Amino acid sequence: MQNLRKVPKDINYINQYIPYIVAYYNSHPNVAELKISDTLLEIAYSQNLPDTEMADLELYIGIIRSKYVGIVYAVENFQKAVNLYSSDKAANTTKIAEGLFWLSRHDIGLKKYDAAEKKLTEAVILLDNNGQEEQLLKNEALQLLATMKILQEDIDSAENYYKEIITPEDHTGYLIPIDKPESYPPMTDIFLNNIPAFVQVQFDVDMFGKPFNIKIPYLEVMEKNWLAPVNINQFSEYIIKLVADTRYLPPLRNNEKIVMRDVKDTIIFRPNLVH
Repeated sequence: MQNLRKVPKDINYINQYIPYIVAYYNSHPNVAELKISDTLLEIAYSQNLPDTEMADLELYIGIIRSKYVGIVYAVENFQKAVNLYSSDKAANTTKIAEGLFWLSRHDIGLKKYDAAEKKLTEAVILLDNNGQEEQLLKNEALQLLATMKILQEDIDSAENYYKEIITPEDHTGYLIPIDKPESYPPMTDIFLNNIPAFVQVQFDVDMFGKPFNIKIPYLEVMEKNWLAPVNINQFSEYIIKLVADTRYLPPLRNNEKIVMRDVKDTIIFRPNLVH
């Protein structure tokens, strides 16, 4: 940082400042100061950069802020990026769609579902007839649309969006939970004091969206050193039941039902968040 203070505030400075921002936010998760990235943007705007380059910076800073501070602090960055990219819409369709995707995630968090659906629908249209990378982003938007409709208990609309996904050849398929909560109640009141508050699981999902062949790798490792106050077999049965009771939209690969193998997920225990 001392070296940066000696560099003239120009495009070269901006290029050197970016790695510093990444390092800073990496080392200050959840408590990072916004002015660190604001400084970069102020300098960039003073250089009269082309709209697309400035939009790239706004989008980049927005993603960093979303990851390390919270998406609420990045909404303005994403909106500015979309506006700047729109000055040459034909050349920036993918980047505009990416900005709309981030903005829609914020809308969903606020339960502004109509606004989110409008943005995601626009993103899907922008990503039509493009390459594989664009298709992956389009699939992500369609997944989010389907998930949002599930939150609204509109399963039919969720399935319609889900069926629009085109699966790349090297992709195993897409899976969307219907009734998986953010967290589960622990088995006992003292459970979280004895083992981690989350457990990773692995399972298959049949053509009707039902999990089976459920495994808990953590327990396979811990079996000989299990010190928790509950019996390991009882705990295993508890986890398996939680996973087995979760339903998914039938796994699809290009609108054909398939069996999804080796799905990995995490069961999180946060008693205060369970409704």
